[in-house]
Amino acid sequence: MINGQELYQVLPAEVPPPYFPPPVPAAPSLSYNSKKRRHYEQQDSNRPYVRKPLNAFMLYMKEQRALVKAEVVSEGRGTAAVNEILGQRWKALTEEDKEKYFSQAQEERRLHAQQNPHWSTKDNYGRKMRKRRHAPFSDEGKTMFSCEM
Repeated sequence: MINGQELYQVLPAEVPPPYFPPPVPAAPSLSYNSKKRRHYEQQDSNRPYVRKPLNAFMLYMKEQRALVKAEVVSEGRGTAAVNEILGQRWKALTEEDKEKYFSQAQEERRLHAQQNPHWSTKDNYGRKMRKRRHAPFSDEGKTMFSCEM
């Protein structure tokens, strides 16, 4: 209305019925576990598990672990401390010292390729079941990652 004059008349609007799409048939459920199970069943269970060849750092760790473990156990520290020390020592090695381990690793890869000519890392996929770790809970029902301020 303008100056008491009605410009147009509003008619009661009809409300359209709500739109519901027609039902679609549900696709077969493919959860994570069923995919994993199906992949595991497709694998040849007669084929043995073939380990990857060790890399240079792993060869270094294999050689040095006993020495470092003897030092660390006397201090009362665990395996994580041994790994940490080995990592620090590996980083501190010169390229000439590391070359010994790189050449050993190259020889390991060559021998592995000779012994397993058609092997690839995909052959081991899903062969080794890993244990799952769950985050521990405190008495209050909070996770170990929760913060209190």
